[in-house]
Amino acid sequence: LWMGNLTENKLISAFLAPGLAFILAFLMIMSTQANLDNRSFSAHKLGNNPITASELQAVTTISKIWSGTLSTDRDIQHMARSSQVTIQVTDISSQFYTGNYEDLDNTLVLIRQRIVLQPFKSRFGVISLTHDPYSNLAEQGFSHIYDCGSVSAYVK
Repeated sequence: LWMGNLTENKLISAFLAPGLAFILAFLMIMSTQANLDNRSFSAHKLGNNPITASELQAVTTISKIWSGTLSTDRDIQHMARSSQVTIQVTDISSQFYTGNYEDLDNTLVLIRQRIVLQPFKSRFGVISLTHDPYSNLAEQGFSHIYDCGSVSAYVK
C-alpha cells in the first residue's frame, strides 16, 4: 500500500529506479571480485604470479629427474599442461589453504618462493598463505631435497 503512495509522487518515481540502478552498479564495480587486478582497491588480494625463467627451469629439471607426481600450485600445473613437462602435475590448493600436507605421500611437493611471499590464485580464489609451508612440511615428515632459490621441493 505504501509503494502505491510512493509512486504517486512523480519526483520520487523519477529518481527511484535510476537511483537503485546507480547504487547496485556502484557496489558491483567496487566489489573485490571485480577489482582483483586493481592494486588501488585490493592491494593485498592481487594474485598475479607469472612463472619466472628460474621457476620454469626448476620444473623442467625436476621433470627430468622425478618420474612420480609433482604437487604444486595452480600456475605451475597450468604451465605444465602447455609445455614439455612429461610428469603428472597436481594442484594442492587445499593443502596450501589448510597447511596440512600429510596426505601427499609418494609425491614431490614443489613450493615457489613467490607464493609464500605474495597472494596467489588457487581454486579457492586468491589466497595468502597464513602459515610457513617450509616448516609445516618439515614438521610433517618431508625431506627438503631441492632448492634453487626460487623453488624448493620436498618429498616424504
